[in-house]
Amino acid sequence: MAEKHCCRCKQTKDISEFNRLSSSPDGHRLDCKTCIKAYRDAHKEQIQASMRICVERNGTRYNANRMAKYYASDGHVHRLPEIERFWAHVQKSDEPAACWLWTGSCNPDGYGTFHREPHVSAHRFAWELENGPIPEAQQVLHHCDVPNCVRNDGMLSHLFLGSQLENIADRVQKGRSANWRLPDSEVYEIRHLEQFLSQEEVAEIYHISCKQVRSIWKRRRYDYIP
Repeated sequence: MAEKHCCRCKQTKDISEFNRLSSSPDGHRLDCKTCIKAYRDAHKEQIQASMRICVERNGTRYNANRMAKYYASDGHVHRLPEIERFWAHVQKSDEPAACWLWTGSCNPDGYGTFHREPHVSAHRFAWELENGPIPEAQQVLHHCDVPNCVRNDGMLSHLFLGSQLENIADRVQKGRSANWRLPDSEVYEIRHLEQFLSQEEVAEIYHISCKQVRSIWKRRRYDYIP
């Protein structure tokens, strides 16, 4: 079995009597476990005092840096109460009729997402704060046509309730749902162009969104067209 000479007690002992130390040539400390324990017992108060000074000095510096990074980000927002956390992600404007924009995460359609249990659309949560629960089969629509707007302050509110049919009619009236206005001939053309052009190029030609092009290519709409 491997043996090692202790630098303190000057005795040769089995290698298992020495603590590991990766920086040492043989991978173990120079002093044995018995000598280490004897030294620590003899200098217990001095060691504890030095450790307290080290923790106070380094701990204060570490906490200061950690809190600086914490408050420089949005991390502290997640510790706020739910309502305060919601408004912390809303950019309000001083103009009377301007939108209040949600600055948090948004879904691919541009609508804000408020992370709670369960997750909810930001504009729906804003409506519930002011008006209470949303009636069944009703949706929260936008007067301003800005998906991430959450302004809902009485007479100046940009939000209103409506059914799914009213939502579709509102989109068509405002020209936001080009899929519903395209003639059949253009739908055929868009499907044919899938083999030759990208979604972005087709969207630019027909002045529609890439999502609408993708819906036509995937037959998600215009199912009545063969």
